[in-house]
Amino acid sequence: MADRPEKRVLIFRRGSIGDTVVSLPALHVIAETFSRAERRILTNRPVMDAAAPLQSIVDGTGLADGFFLIASDLRRPAEIVRLHREIRAWRPEVLIYLSEPSTPLRLFFEISFFLSCGLFRFIGLPIGPGLRRYRQKTDQLWESESERLLRGLSSLDTGRDTGKRDWSLAFPQKDREEAKQRLGDWSGASKFIAFSVGAKLSDKDWGDANWRSVLSGIAADRDDIGLAAFGAAEDSARTQALLDNWPGPSLNLCGAISPRVSAIMMGDAIFYLGHDTGPMHLAALAGTKCVAVFSARAKPGVWFPHGDGHAIFYPWDFAKHVPAKPGFRNAGNSIQAIDPKEVTTACLSLLDQHRADISAPDSHA
Repeated sequence: MADRPEKRVLIFRRGSIGDTVVSLPALHVIAETFSRAERRILTNRPVMDAAAPLQSIVDGTGLADGFFLIASDLRRPAEIVRLHREIRAWRPEVLIYLSEPSTPLRLFFEISFFLSCGLFRFIGLPIGPGLRRYRQKTDQLWESESERLLRGLSSLDTGRDTGKRDWSLAFPQKDREEAKQRLGDWSGASKFIAFSVGAKLSDKDWGDANWRSVLSGIAADRDDIGLAAFGAAEDSARTQALLDNWPGPSLNLCGAISPRVSAIMMGDAIFYLGHDTGPMHLAALAGTKCVAVFSARAKPGVWFPHGDGHAIFYPWDFAKHVPAKPGFRNAGNSIQAIDPKEVTTACLSLLDQHRADISAPDSHA
């Protein structure tokens, strides 16, 4: 792969935890391609309190050298002037568009803004239909957001096998030490389920009655399992009400630890149980199997967790009504089509598999 001559590369990526995790393979490609350039990411601060900024995941990992933060999504004049001054002073040479496509009108505004900042080279702009729609892979599944982002980088001659995607994230030692300390102080650390019911959007929320049903079904079979809850601070009270009825050890970490520490801790869980949220993507990143409940907000497969062995519950009858376009939309009441008994069965199956694995003769070698 030839060395790229650029000295400063600006990456535009909106989003929070889940958006950040699925962009990791693309960020690795960019880091490898522009290894000698300074790379900064233009990203938004949380639009909702339940979201966490991209910076909280990527900062200090080597995937970016700095950040420009959008306070209000480039809509307030004072914000536009501030960002314009900061970016133009930095003098980036290329813009990599690594976000979900904006509406055509808004995309025109974004391009105009970047041009005014002195940027004239663009990679991954979702102008044509190719990057504005997900591709269907099978009768039921569409490509993931991660795959769509990588298609936007196809013009880069990386010299690498595009079928091999790098999902690694270099966790700082201080995060690993905090995760070890948190688990070391908890009686359920040796065998626990990672649990998260936080949902930024109401149509992605399955409801406490369904979660109580699932937790009761698990506890009736395995009351010695720990339950560790992850999420934002605003999820804490709701989560605690569910944990109060759990017979085994429980730990409410909502709002108490960073997303990276959450990922490290969830790597030790038997499995993840919860909504389609940032913690789900962090658990999958850590190599933990997920029992995940989805609404029909996007085509099936677009936001499914990375990796194999997950138990995905998606309201398939609604899939044909969901557009194949990226973007924000309401999923209505589709998530209520998920049967809690089926979710409970999936959890018990994973617990049985865990019990069989630790009882196998070679597991004690």
